[in-house]
Amino acid sequence: GVCLGFNLARELARKVTYIRARLEPEVHPKRGSWTIDETVEERLLLTKSREWCYERERRMLVELRSAQKHGDLYFRPFDRRLQLAEVILGPLCDLPLAGVRDLVRARYPNATVFESRPADKWFSIVPEEETVLRIDAIA
Repeated sequence: GVCLGFNLARELARKVTYIRARLEPEVHPKRGSWTIDETVEERLLLTKSREWCYERERRMLVELRSAQKHGDLYFRPFDRRLQLAEVILGPLCDLPLAGVRDLVRARYPNATVFESRPADKWFSIVPEEETVLRIDAIA
């Protein structure tokens, strides 16, 4: 797979809360459809099982009406508050590193592209050191 890393304005990054028990929000019928309170909706979007706490995840919530639709998918456009910083090619990714670098560099010259591998002694993915280029070495 491919992982994208971003430089993100701090106020856009929301902390995920990790809990033991599943949330059971109350849902109320309204005008022929089911609705939930905005506060409950936000809790549902920003809550995960405690087993995932090692991720220390942050999320950015985007309203669909402000997103760009491409087919069945919605995207938030990049701007000064959301910038592509890195593209990490996963250990099983078969995309060519040089090709991905060329593609990324054409639109996002400051983004870094590198391959990754499983860590030697723990359950983690780490950069494949020889594929990481310094910014000044790219020019």
